[in-house]
Amino acid sequence: MYQLPVNNLSRIRRARKQVKKALGDIGLEYCKEAAEEFKEFCPNEQFVKGSYCLDICAWDPSYSKTQV
Repeated sequence: MYQLPVNNLSRIRRARKQVKKALGDIGLEYCKEAAEEFKEFCPNEQFVKGSYCLDICAWDPSYSKTQV
């Protein structure tokens, strides 16, 4: 398979930075909106007492591969 050589590499890099910044701004706005919506959420006491939390991120070193 033949690939054409890339021309104007600096122009492509600038465009990528602009796209990355734009996507970052969109993600930040989305997170801010979600945080505002979550602030309004307040479960009642019965719901909180009826639930329990598990540590879903428990990591045990015995599960990993041993390094030689």
